[in-house]
Amino acid sequence: MTFSHVPRVGRFSEPTLLDARPPVPAPAPVGVAAPGFNYAEVGEDVAHQLRTLAARVRRFQTTAIAEVGRCLSAAKEAIGHGGFEAWLNAEFAMSVRSAENYMSAAKFLAGKSATVAYLPPSALYALAAPSADEHVIAAVLEEVEGGKVLSANEVRERLNAAAKERKLAEAQVRKTAEEIRKGKEAEQRRRRAEKAREEKWRADQQAQEAERNKAARTAATFLFDKLSPEDIATLLKIMKPTDFWKVTRFFIPHNYLGDAVGISDGASVVANFREHMAEVAR
Repeated sequence: MTFSHVPRVGRFSEPTLLDARPPVPAPAPVGVAAPGFNYAEVGEDVAHQLRTLAARVRRFQTTAIAEVGRCLSAAKEAIGHGGFEAWLNAEFAMSVRSAENYMSAAKFLAGKSATVAYLPPSALYALAAPSADEHVIAAVLEEVEGGKVLSANEVRERLNAAAKERKLAEAQVRKTAEEIRKGKEAEQRRRRAEKAREEKWRADQQAQEAERNKAARTAATFLFDKLSPEDIATLLKIMKPTDFWKVTRFFIPHNYLGDAVGISDGASVVANFREHMAEVAR
């Protein structure tokens, strides 16, 4: 059995199921074996005949898939998404997912060369999926153009590997983004804590300053009540070149660290004054 039809090389138009003799891609090279079948065992003539028949079957399959996909797309557009599922079930007992496979495959096949017919239908559906990796698609089509026969499992394995790699890369991006987010949040917490410490320090300083001002007012009031204006003027003149805390050291006992230990009674003040004056005299 031989075929007189001359294969058409290159890109093909979009045929329909009404085509009586759809163009047939050239048979695969003799040295290329289909997965799972050894053409060398059947002889050269039979091998050529089988390859030609396989090419026609694949071409019919691909043409049918493309035509079914275009028909389903037209039906979906006409009926709308709401009634499309019911129409599929009533006419063909077909699931929406299967219909989507056909429609995606039809879009994928548009403009592709005839050699794409060497791909098994399940491989074609996998390549036509929206999630299919573009690099894998390009590599598979290039290999098919070169005459290599690929099984559906091999195509799916490549797509799954690419999808896994993409997910890992996306996970790494999310991880990096999460680390950046956590780093920013930690920096914000550090700045808030630093700002809180600074605000507390300022509040403490203000409270201490207020306490010192209050004590200063009390001391000034005491001097005003106890001394005459002339005595106050003289006291201010005497204290001008010194600090008040140095004056208090003559009256208030201090420990070995220089901290005031308080005033117990007038006698202690007098004793501490005389002791300091004696030390200065020596």
